[in-house]
Order: sequence, then structure tokens, then C-alpha cells
Amino acid sequence: MEIFFNLVLLIVGLIGLIKASDVFVDAASSLAIKLRVPKMLIALTIAAFGTCARNGNKSKNNHNGSNRY
Repeated sequence: MEIFFNLVLLIVGLIGLIKASDVFVDAASSLAIKLRVPKMLIALTIAAFGTCARNGNKSKNNHNGSNRY
């Protein structure tokens, strides 16, 4: 029963993540149109943030004295 509950939570979490990322990309695209910025610049900024966010979090954890990754 516990495995079934965990699988349901996993599926719900993945669906939520996919929906939230879709909304995020749509909002970034509409922002680019409103600001008359090329969509490619917004896409590259999102990709850059996505790749650097994990490293920034590690840096913050190490600064606080945590050695876990």
C-alpha cells in the first residue's frame, strides 16, 4: 500500500512539474514579446539559470557548513 501511495505522489509530482514548466515557458515567451526582446535571448537566459541553479544551491549549502550534496 505504501508503494502505491508513493507511486501516486511521484506521478502527481511529475504532472505538476510538467505543467508548471509549461506555464513558466509561456510566461517567459509573452514577456519577451511585450519587452520586444528576441525569444532566443529569453530561452538562453532560462537555460543558463537552469544549469546554474543547482551549483548555486551547492555553494550556499557549503557556505552554511553542510558537506552533503
